[in-house]
Amino acid sequence: MRSLIHAVVMWTALSSVPCSAQAPLEVFLEAGRARALDLREAELNRELARSQIDEARARWLPSFTASGGYTRNEVDVVVTIPTGATTSTQATITPLDQADLTLQANVPLVDVGAWLTFSASEATADAAGHRARAAEGETDLAVATAYHQVVATRALRDAAVRAREAAEANLARARARQEAQLASELEVARAEAEVARTDQQIADAELQVSLAERNLEVLTGLAPGPERVTLREDALEEPEALDLALVHELAELRASDEDVEAARRARDASWAALAPTISAFARERITNASGFGPSAIWAVGVQASFTLDFLRPAQIGTRERQLELAELRRERTSEAARTRAIEARARLVSAVARARATRAQERSARRARDVAVSRLESQLGTQLDVLTAERDLVQAEGSRIQSEGDLAVARLAYLVRTTGSIAGGAR
Repeated sequence: MRSLIHAVVMWTALSSVPCSAQAPLEVFLEAGRARALDLREAELNRELARSQIDEARARWLPSFTASGGYTRNEVDVVVTIPTGATTSTQATITPLDQADLTLQANVPLVDVGAWLTFSASEATADAAGHRARAAEGETDLAVATAYHQVVATRALRDAAVRAREAAEANLARARARQEAQLASELEVARAEAEVARTDQQIADAELQVSLAERNLEVLTGLAPGPERVTLREDALEEPEALDLALVHELAELRASDEDVEAARRARDASWAALAPTISAFARERITNASGFGPSAIWAVGVQASFTLDFLRPAQIGTRERQLELAELRRERTSEAARTRAIEARARLVSAVARARATRAQERSARRARDVAVSRLESQLGTQLDVLTAERDLVQAEGSRIQSEGDLAVARLAYLVRTTGSIAGGAR
């Protein structure tokens, strides 16, 4: 993940030149991953799946059992057995106070069902790991989108401030023309109204900045700093042709593949449950009711068990349906991923075209504003022409800023939809 952070800062819309101290996107990404509930849930599901691997493994590992008991009998049963003409021995069949202790170790030798169940749990854990990586990519995209929204709204606010400065300059020019008896009070009033209108634009921009900053803070828990990002020229290049082979390497699709494999192994395990299981055992019994035998006796052996009931055939049918569902979900996930990738590329191509167009419109609007101001100063134009040109320039600059922000987000979304990472590499 560290390589992802560096790649984000150096590539396309994120590989930008900061106008202030720095653009610490990596800080917000790290904070977003630590805070995202969906990612935390995915991580917990992965840990749960790993625990289930240990649980499944325990089924075919050796086990040890110790059992003991105490019994108070109503009477004791003791048998006296003659051993000679004048000698005899006693054997306790049932003592008054009876104590028993049994120690037994079992070692599974052949249990195909347990082996396949363990294998299925491994596939389930792999699927959970892939889903955690997919959730990480979605979290990064959400944080990066919010980050660029902050940058864009701040740029719009700066544009509104510049528009107010232009309006104040126009007001000063109108007052100077009025003093020289070259302009009427109406021209001054229009200039004053334009200043008031730019104040409203600044207030609206401040609102958007506050909302964007709050959204980023909710996602990451961090207050945004004075970030400024300038789009690089190579970000205006159209993406290459979509390689759908990359889409098949996405974490969500690999998770679906593992789900199918886990369902297939679980189905095989249900069939294997019909086979006998073979295990070895070693047992030691200690008692004070040994009768004619020793008080401690051991035994070792091998045993096979076979069970046939109505449950196992029903389980086979259930596992077959689960496998079919997993295969259907994999197909649906694959189609959805392909659709998202195609849509992301189309949106990126559209965003590139819009960014190019808005840049050209801004250059044209700026030239028109300069011409209008020059004509006014030469007594060839009107103040209304200047005001109209200024408004067109502000609108064109705002469109350019928003389109560049949309382009940055579209390029990030394209990377996530095709590689699973905003760094541009499949994980």
